[in-house]
Amino acid sequence: MPLYGAGKHSRPGLVRADPRPRRSRRCGTSGIATPSGVRVGDSEASVRRRFAGQLRVTRHEYTDGSYLEFVPEDRAERNRRVIFETSRGRVSYIRARRLPQVRYIEGCS
Repeated sequence: MPLYGAGKHSRPGLVRADPRPRRSRRCGTSGIATPSGVRVGDSEASVRRRFAGQLRVTRHEYTDGSYLEFVPEDRAERNRRVIFETSRGRVSYIRARRLPQVRYIEGCS
């Protein structure tokens, strides 16, 4: 599930739990979009509408926002996720990769 970006802050950060990269995280930059068109800065409500019935929603650990975890219907993709972190009703971070690494909340600072 690749993420696409443009501009000087479009390179992903990698979180490593072993020698192979397992997760990509985009750190609060604009100009980033998923293949479905969701961008940092989009409203939480628009993500909920776009992926209705395919989101696992949990409370954000550090802010008043949420983690909106896209759960694919395709059985072949069942171990992959895209997580949209929200704050103040807007997407603030997008991360995508395999389970369980995609659920690790620490990363960019």
